[in-house]
Amino acid sequence: MSFRLIKDMVAIKLGTHDKPAPKGPLGLGLGRAMTIDEAPFILIAGASDMPYPGAHCTVIGHGTIAVGGVTAHRYYLSAPGGRLAGMLQVVPDQECRYFRPFDEVYPASAAEWQFWLDDADGYIGYPSFDARGTLYQRVWSPGSTRIQPLCFDETVEQADGSRGNAGHRAMLYARSVTGPGGQAWEYLLVSAIQAGDGNAWVDLMLGIDLLPAAVSAF
Repeated sequence: MSFRLIKDMVAIKLGTHDKPAPKGPLGLGLGRAMTIDEAPFILIAGASDMPYPGAHCTVIGHGTIAVGGVTAHRYYLSAPGGRLAGMLQVVPDQECRYFRPFDEVYPASAAEWQFWLDDADGYIGYPSFDARGTLYQRVWSPGSTRIQPLCFDETVEQADGSRGNAGHRAMLYARSVTGPGGQAWEYLLVSAIQAGDGNAWVDLMLGIDLLPAAVSAF
């Protein structure tokens, strides 16, 4: 689910969370405060456009997706003042990855949607992806020909129990970056999103891997 939909869901509720939800992976939960160590962002400073989300964040939305028998948790974060601070995707014992908003595209016609999702030649699923002049290579099933995007549904819950739903057709890309601290992977997640309210758009997020120890929840 994109940051646009999360923003719509919580716009009138920021700062009015109920009692924090039970702790999930890494101790995270709805309404709970958390921090991310700044070190991973410093290590790739200047090589990646990944700003530090801030020392103090709050979980304002909890999304879940299930793909291939694996459940991924998506924790949507706000910083003081209500600024959306990004999303932390956690697959227990497998993945801890921070994403931040990069771009949103709103196709206005069937032809424009075909550019992204045509079964034979849609851009989502190409071996590589050009995002504002930066080239990323496909991570899911690397190869030299296009493949179909991965399809999954996401349900996002707020602290008051309300829910939002969206369908995704997505592909993950990445590039190697080298900063002062060495080499790391910068990810690009491209998702065509169909929201439960009928709105649809293409969402792009940049991401980096984090060690679980870099996340502290309260």
